[in-house]
Amino acid sequence: MLTGCVHINKGTATADCAEIESHIKSQLHCAKLELHENNHDSFSGVGRNDTGEFTIEVTRKDDVLNFHGAYLDKSKGTFSGSASWSTHVNSGVGIHQTSESSSSSLKTP
Repeated sequence: MLTGCVHINKGTATADCAEIESHIKSQLHCAKLELHENNHDSFSGVGRNDTGEFTIEVTRKDDVLNFHGAYLDKSKGTFSGSASWSTHVNSGVGIHQTSESSSSSLKTP
């Protein structure tokens, strides 16, 4: 008989650059977003959404991502916001429990 447990905790605090890029791309409704990792908790890049092309800086503090962007067309201004998400999976023989949560905010100064 085989028994065991699997615990998976994945979220903002452990996300890699591709996962962060995907989440922010969705949040900002981007047609294009390319992020590059500066270090484990800092990312920068360029993107494009319905408002126009922009540059973006993303920083991670614990389980929250904060981002600030500036449109290349100066008349369109800047934007900033935050995002976080987590997925927790606990599995065992005959037991399976999954929970997810996420939050995000976006503002334009």
